Amino acid sequence: MAITKIHPIRRTLGKAINYIVNPEKATDDTLISTFGCTKESAEYIFLYTKQKGSERCFTLAQHIIQSFAPGEIDNKTAHEIGVKLANKFTKLEHEYVVATHNDKEHIHNHIIFNHTNFVTHKAFRGNIRAAKNLQLLSDELCREYGLRVIDNPKKKGMTKYEWMMKKKGLSYKKLLQDNIDLCINTSNTFDEFLDNMKKLGYEIKLGKHIAFRKNESERFVRSKSFGTEYEEDSIKERITLHPPVKIKHVFTYDNSIGLIRNMNNYISAMENPVYRQKVALSNIKKLSATYNYLVANNIDSKESLQRVITETRNEIYNLRESIRAKEDEIHNLSELLMNVNRIHDNKDIYKKYRSGKCSDSFYSEHYSEILLYETAVQYIKKNTLATTLPTPSTIKKQLENLEFQKYESVKKLNIQKEKQKELESVNKNISLLFTDSQKTKNYPPPIR
Repeated sequence: MAITKIHPIRRTLGKAINYIVNPEKATDDTLISTFGCTKESAEYIFLYTKQKGSERCFTLAQHIIQSFAPGEIDNKTAHEIGVKLANKFTKLEHEYVVATHNDKEHIHNHIIFNHTNFVTHKAFRGNIRAAKNLQLLSDELCREYGLRVIDNPKKKGMTKYEWMMKKKGLSYKKLLQDNIDLCINTSNTFDEFLDNMKKLGYEIKLGKHIAFRKNESERFVRSKSFGTEYEEDSIKERITLHPPVKIKHVFTYDNSIGLIRNMNNYISAMENPVYRQKVALSNIKKLSATYNYLVANNIDSKESLQRVITETRNEIYNLRESIRAKEDEIHNLSELLMNVNRIHDNKDIYKKYRSGKCSDSFYSEHYSEILLYETAVQYIKKNTLATTLPTPSTIKKQLENLEFQKYESVKKLNIQKEKQKELESVNKNISLLFTDSQKTKNYPPPIR
């Protein structure tokens, strides 16, 4: 599990970069990665890109901190995740420096990226949505590497235990909410609603806010905690506007496949015949969908089902590897394009500088452009074998082609992931069905 934070850098850009690349913090050069710059030239390149921007903004860069739980990850893996997070979040349109620190009990990544986009020259939009997107991308990478992720974080006022019980269908708060809805729909008046709640075993506390509890071991729960529609006035209005109707569960078929729910767990907790009937009918629907899926896909044995599951998993693995390879190519081409553009943009200034006819003041004034040109040339010599410098238009066409290939692969991956989800549901349903058939004594009582 990784927790992310992001905050702007407005004045201390140089100090911030020096801090994260400090060898006492990042103890190995392999724990430092850059895009569009080097750790030595990052500050100058960030400022150069900012000067090209049309927006007046005092923010120089954004600083991301991604922290992992103690002992759950090693330095190399944490750094790989940090680099991928930087690539995905910046879309390879902002220069960045990534450094992994291992000087504390928990390993953590520092990512500093340019506030100005070097493609559009627009400023980064930092807001709550961006912070949420950052955490979602981090969670996605954690899942990819097999790290723990809280899929549905608990809401305010709900403990972890309550969240787990709600997920299993055993939460007394969820049961209370369902029973309030049930009694609203079967009552003519508010007094009748209170009587129906008492018949279900609830103790009621009236006052400024109406509250309920099932037994003395539980706390009173205010109905308004479920939302404004559960406040006392709203309950009265719902009873008035919606006359009581006999609850029916319309049995409908669809093509969806879901997991069969364990009746014993639900019956022991719910004590509600209407809800028991609802679960039973839902299970019948899921069994029917499971059977239809097996017939439609010519799966006639557990062995053939396992073979299809294995083939699907292998296809997903191959597609993910293909997407990773294309992302690496896109990353390399994007960096190449950036450096080629910098050579084209600054070649006249550098040519004048190398002619020896410029003054010291010229060098001081154009130090950033000269540094950018030299850094770009070093990159080209180090990372390409071409004897001639490729044109930006050629690189852009290659990037467009790779992006399209990646898009097609992602579409195929999503289809296979949906197929895997259906297959896993079918497999679990069959396993539960055979398990229950061997334990007839545990069958739920008949619905009356």
